[in-house]
Formats: sequence, structure tokens, C-alpha cells
Amino acid sequence: MLAKAVDGALQSGVGLVLLLLSPTALNSVILFLMRAELREDPKALLADLFLRAGQSMAHMQIFAGVLLVSHGLIKLVLVAAVARHQRWAYPVAVAVFGGFAVYQSYRIAIHPSAFLWVVTIVDVMVIALIAHEYTTLAPHEPRTAVHD
Repeated sequence: MLAKAVDGALQSGVGLVLLLLSPTALNSVILFLMRAELREDPKALLADLFLRAGQSMAHMQIFAGVLLVSHGLIKLVLVAAVARHQRWAYPVAVAVFGGFAVYQSYRIAIHPSAFLWVVTIVDVMVIALIAHEYTTLAPHEPRTAVHD
């Protein structure tokens, strides 16, 4: 549960950064973070992937920022509800993340993106985990009227 909460907070934080940084600034941050890797090996696969992702993300930076912020905040709310064992949160979480996955799949079909593939795959895994967790919950105890 803690990992899901941290993931939601990180997604929201990264989304805010994407919304606040210009595409040029975003590429500068990526170059700064990858500088050691690039010095060691200018053709490093990891650095190349990050640089390409930064360049392609500039085209969809606002979309990615809004997606990550909303995704992260919703995840935080749902994780808090699941942590409190609120049964309603499980099907709502499956529906919400399923909706994200469907929309992201649509976006992938229009504009293929490694970023969206990763987010969508993670969503599908989270949906599977939540659904499994929901099936292991104890069934509702029937409420009985209290008679004096």
C-alpha cells in the first residue's frame, strides 16, 4: 500500500514538473540527469532512451502533465480508501484505472508513445492487483436491526 501511495505522490510531482517546465527546460533537466552516463558512454542506451523520451514528450508535455497529476491524486485518494478497507474503493479504483488504460490505449493508437505504454502497463498490473485484493476481502457482514 505504501508503494502505491509513493507512486501516486511521485506521479503528481512529476506531472507538476512537466506542467511548470518549458520543453527546453525539460530537455535541460534530462541532459543534466544523464550527463554522467553520457560522459562515460556517449551512445549509452539508457541515456539515449531518456533523451528521446524527453524530445518526444515535448509534443505532449501538457497532456502528460495533466495525466500524471490527475492519475497520481486519484491514486492517492483511492489508496487511502483501500488502506482504510473501504470496500467501495476497490471497484471504483478498477473502474478509474480501467478508464485511464482505455483512454491511454486510444492515445497510443493515435500517437505511439513509450511513456504511455509504460503508464498503461502499470495501470493494468495495478488493476489486476486491486481486483485480486478485492476477491480476498471478507464478505460484508449482514446488518441486523438491534431490538431492545
